[in-house]
Amino acid sequence: MLEVKFIRENKELVIKRLAKRNMDATQMIEDIVDVDAKRRKAQTQLDNHLAQANQVSKKKALYYKTGEIEGND
Repeated sequence: MLEVKFIRENKELVIKRLAKRNMDATQMIEDIVDVDAKRRKAQTQLDNHLAQANQVSKKKALYYKTGEIEGND
């Protein structure tokens, strides 16, 4: 089985080797690379949002600790 990283880095080689097996996989490989790029972009955005949420949580905890915000307990 081919890994997505290998396909992304060796797209032309993969297409060429699959052509030897009488497979025209050009469109399929292009789709795989496109979907992987979208997935990677979405993962980056998610990581950024999670980092921002962590920063807000740390600030909130600091405010509670210093007494600037009172808890609702």
